[in-house]
Amino acid sequence: IAIKLSPGKWLIPGLLAILKTGAAYVPIDPAYPADRQQFMEEDANTCFSLNQNEIEAFDQIKEQFAKTNLAEKPEAHQLAYVLYTSGTTGKPKGVMIEHHSVLDYAQTAINYFEINAADIIIQQSSPSFDTMVEELFPCLLTGAKALVLKHGGKDIQGIIDCVQNHGATVLSTTPLVLNELNQSLVNTGKL
Repeated sequence: IAIKLSPGKWLIPGLLAILKTGAAYVPIDPAYPADRQQFMEEDANTCFSLNQNEIEAFDQIKEQFAKTNLAEKPEAHQLAYVLYTSGTTGKPKGVMIEHHSVLDYAQTAINYFEINAADIIIQQSSPSFDTMVEELFPCLLTGAKALVLKHGGKDIQGIIDCVQNHGATVLSTTPLVLNELNQSLVNTGKL
């Protein structure tokens, strides 16, 4: 299932809903050019696209659905998601990630960063990048809190606000964003 949602209130429930059905998700940034989006959907052989229009339609009829938890339990070697490479050397290539790999990746992040329920993790990467997995799933596994930034790593002031005003304790980001954060803090005299 393609998931074409920007970070916000429906992204995490959308990802979890797809996984809970036993399906796999393909994160597609809605800001990507239409031809790239179409290529990824066709290449991954998606059968449905969860986008803002589908969310709005669901919101109108959501009371018709049961609120009970699904009994589906994906197997360890079942596909969880397909992540596409940047495509800088030609066409993007889909990389298939199974549930056991997601769990291992999240558990490694939890152990390495010593993440626990008291942590507040900044979720700033695009759903189309694997960094989002290490931002989101450790929160879900430990009970930590996620602060979701709508404009991600482009919102340097938003990241600073998460740390200074919301007590964020964990940020996984690129050297470029880290450099921008340091530069911003130096320029404002806060570092």
